[in-house]
Amino acid sequence: LSCDIKQWASRHRRHRFRYRRRHRRGRSKSRKQNVGYAKLKE
Repeated sequence: LSCDIKQWASRHRRHRFRYRRRHRRGRSKSRKQNVGYAKLKE
């Protein structure tokens, strides 16, 4: 079960990151906030 969850999380995380990156490019206003958030996360 643990392995299955890990696999799902990895797949879900990748998809979320991809969607976020694509969505971030669409909004310029949100882009500024996202950039700051990304910097803080890193």
